[in-house]
Amino acid sequence: MANPIAVLNDLEDVSVPAPNDEDILYYDAVASLWKAQAPPPAGYDEGTRAYHDIDFAIPNSAWN
Repeated sequence: MANPIAVLNDLEDVSVPAPNDEDILYYDAVASLWKAQAPPPAGYDEGTRAYHDIDFAIPNSAWN
């Protein structure tokens, strides 16, 4: 493998230079990047729904 991926920042669309423990990834559509942020407070939010699966590919990987 020519370019192994060792950390999240090795991926081209991820920017997490100094994440804190327990941070989560979110997608910043304006920047077209995945970024880290603190998770929302615990609890049920009826307005939050997941409608799509997340697909990703690692170039030149046997896992695709």
